[in-house]
Formats: sequence, structure tokens, C-alpha cells
Amino acid sequence: AFTCGVAALLLFAGRGVVPNWLSILAGNALVAASYGLLWAGFRVFENRPAPPGGVVAGAIVWLGACGVPDFYKSFETRVLLSSVITAVYCGLAAREVWLGRTERLGSRLPVAAILLLHGVALLARWPSLDLLGGPREATVFAAPWIVAHAFEGLVFTVAISFLVLGLSKERIEAQQRRLASCDPLTGVLNRRSFVH
Repeated sequence: AFTCGVAALLLFAGRGVVPNWLSILAGNALVAASYGLLWAGFRVFENRPAPPGGVVAGAIVWLGACGVPDFYKSFETRVLLSSVITAVYCGLAAREVWLGRTERLGSRLPVAAILLLHGVALLARWPSLDLLGGPREATVFAAPWIVAHAFEGLVFTVAISFLVLGLSKERIEAQQRRLASCDPLTGVLNRRSFVH
């Protein structure tokens, strides 16, 4: 998911240098795919299958919408659709984490919360466009609010990386504690557990 997101950011950074179809169409399709992969990763973590169609659904919706000339010409509508697609994936990922809450892991609630907060921040991009004056697409990267959105994205990326590592570590530790306290053949508590 992160590798796909980095590829999208490279295409966004090349705006004006690379063709628009590459930075707009492919860049946003890669962003949608990266959030789809993030959702799929949380499904796999929770021992649920990750449907390939669900992973690429956002990218397909994006590319299909960009095939409509009126949609492609409207910068505001493109921002809205991109924001909705990524926010939906964040919501789905948070749902996956929350559904697995019977396995008590300390990082589970912070992961779900940060996914939901990031989804809300993504949706806030669209109303932020009203803060711009003049030709919106031309001035978007010079707008002060874009710095706030970029900073939030950076904080999200770092935080979710560490929290996912924390989730994995907590799961492995819980499994090791279970293995150390039970007889592997019968599942009965062993001497160590009895003494404890």
C-alpha cells in the first residue's frame, strides 16, 4: 500500500512535467489502489479474505469517472470523488480493525481511530477548495491549506506504520504467552501456568 502511494506521490510531484493523464488519471488511480491495499491488508490481518475486486474498485471507479469529459474538466468534482474513494477505504479498514476487537490488542483502538480521523481529513479537502480564489486547479499547490493536508498525510503515514507494527507485535506476544502456558497436545494449562 505504501509503495503504491509513493508511486502516486511521484506522479503528483511531476505535475506540469509529466502529461496530465499520467499525473491526474494514473496518480489518483494509484492513490485509490494504495488505500484499497491498506484495507485488504487489515482484512488479511483479521484472517478474512481480501477480494481483489474490492482492492481495485476505487481505481476503476476513478478511471471510469475520468472517462466522462465533464467530470474530468471539473477540478472540484475530481477532488470530491478522490476524497470520497479514499475516505471510504479508510472507513472500511477501521471497520475491519474494530470487528476483530474480541482479540484484545492495545493498539487496536488507536489504529481504528487514526483511520477514521484520516478519512475525515480526506473528506475535508473538498470544502477546503472554497478557501482558494481564482482558477482553482492552477493555484491548488500554492494554497496554504494544502500544507495542512500534506502534514496530516505525513503524520498519518508515520503513525499508522508504527501502530500496525504495534498490532503485529502484540499479537505475536499473545501467541507466545499462550504457547508458553499451555500443553501443546492437550491444551491444558502447564506447570508454569499452574504456579503463576
